Amino acid sequence: MRLADKVAIVTGGAGGIGRGIVRAFTKEGARVLFVDIDDAKGAALEAELSGAGKFLNADISEKESAAAIVDAAVQEFGKVDVLVNNAHASRQAPLLETTQEMLDLSFGTGFYPTLWLMQAAHAQLAANQAR
Repeated sequence: MRLADKVAIVTGGAGGIGRGIVRAFTKEGARVLFVDIDDAKGAALEAELSGAGKFLNADISEKESAAAIVDAAVQEFGKVDVLVNNAHASRQAPLLETTQEMLDLSFGTGFYPTLWLMQAAHAQLAANQAR
């Protein structure tokens, strides 16, 4: 139980790699707030985790979501120890075919939300690092 008494936030947590991260963290004793936009997958995983995980439907591409996500984790579990910025959407193309729209999707779901969530979670992460 390497993560006993730890609380994590995992973005993109309802499917794929994120789902695996959530399962691994809860198996190791963590309580996890996992964020996704897929209600069906989120609800199914939350039910599977029997209280160790809580699903939050949030669009991380909206800057305001960052503080709301951190606040939800603190309200649900009392603190935040770990932040996993897993969510990211992109469309791949050869270099000369890459469009601004493709870049906007990638930065809007990857780079910017990662920055915003790190900023929003910083105080919690720093305070809990000392514990």
